[in-house]
Amino acid sequence: MPGLNEATQAIKKGDFETAEKELRVLANKNDPEGQWLLGLLYRIGQGVPQDDKLAAEWLSKSAEQGNAKAQHLLGSLYAEGKGVAQDNKLAVKWIRKAAEQGNAKAQYSLGMAYAFGHSGVPQDEKLAAEWARKAAEQGIAKAQYLLGLMYGKGKGVPRDFALTARWLRKAAEQGFADAQYLLGSLYADGKGVPQDNKLAAEWIRKAAEQGIAKAQYELGSLYADGKGVPQDNKLAAEWLRKAAEQGFADAQYLLGSLYADGKGVPQDNKLAAEWIRKAAEQGIAKAQYELGLRYKEGTGVEQDFGEAYFWALVARHSGVPSARGLAESL
Repeated sequence: MPGLNEATQAIKKGDFETAEKELRVLANKNDPEGQWLLGLLYRIGQGVPQDDKLAAEWLSKSAEQGNAKAQHLLGSLYAEGKGVAQDNKLAVKWIRKAAEQGNAKAQYSLGMAYAFGHSGVPQDEKLAAEWARKAAEQGIAKAQYLLGLMYGKGKGVPRDFALTARWLRKAAEQGFADAQYLLGSLYADGKGVPQDNKLAAEWIRKAAEQGIAKAQYELGSLYADGKGVPQDNKLAAEWLRKAAEQGFADAQYLLGSLYADGKGVPQDNKLAAEWIRKAAEQGIAKAQYELGLRYKEGTGVEQDFGEAYFWALVARHSGVPSARGLAESL
């Protein structure tokens, strides 16, 4: 269709005003693809003012004619209450219609709804896995990750770490960071794949470079221990800092320990105490005990027996056996 071709070419060039004109002509002729794309322009506010209500109106016209992409997006609008009254029943109705036509994104959305029992459907792990598989087989990375998790936990499918690794690898190879991290963890533990610290480090690094805090922590730990990578306290500190600055408590504690020992960073008891405190405040038991000791001895902090006693009690409550002796010594 000439008008549609011109519109799609204009969209590719970023000429949304031309695209809108062409699409409006098509939409007014009741063309479902034109209606879907015009609705999308209103949804994202390109070539027209952003308007979820108008988006929903055009998407509805397209969806009623069987356009799966419009059905999926319309279902999402009902789920979020954008441009239409929030309605889980209608959300699932339209998403299911799209999924049954083979729309991979809708299949993933339906799988997520069944996995967690939201959007008005009962939780059903078996149906979640079925829909996730359909989307995963069409290359949707999020669905591949979800299916991998389900095999790892035995939810909706038999527990099978080999299949966990298979699906996580598919998502990881598409750059899905959480899948990269978990695939690295499987290599580290030898679950579903041969144990291989080098491959573990390679996949964990990919996730860390995308900003995943737990991957940054794991990579820092690998450098600290020399597992799968050369032992390097400086690189350990660099990666731990990235995770610690995102609030990852274990990384905060380990970074504090590096400052305490002067490993990979200049020895600095004040900075050690600051990072250990952050971890302690997030409930890391060994950090709570360490902070109590520091207050007792005045290491990196001003000596304060009241604070020392407080953190000793907190650490004892967290299950640190030696915290009782610390509290009794104060």
